[in-house]
Amino acid sequence: MRDPISDKKTKEPNAQCANPRDFSAFVARRTNNFRLSHTNMAAATIARNAIAQRISRCRISRRRHACHALASRIERALNGHSTRHATRSRGALHHPSPRIPIALRNAGRR
Repeated sequence: MRDPISDKKTKEPNAQCANPRDFSAFVARRTNNFRLSHTNMAAATIARNAIAQRISRCRISRRRHACHALASRIERALNGHSTRHATRSRGALHHPSPRIPIALRNAGRR
């Protein structure tokens, strides 16, 4: 992956140590969108925190389970899935929000 400005290879930040501002900049670079909206910045921060909590080891199993649940819910929401179980309607899979960049939606899988 090359940075479009400096034309140097960029390292993908580790979700555990990435700073929210750096993560937002990373998402902006990946999508060539240098003006990230507040919605995307908030989404990037939430996703980063959830992923970081998911990676880190918690001693308390209940807390670890909560972290996993939160991270997977955010991941599903960012990937365009409905967070609620669709029992009556078949439309469980929604189109991903155009405000959330593809790089951010895929961030949970890296």
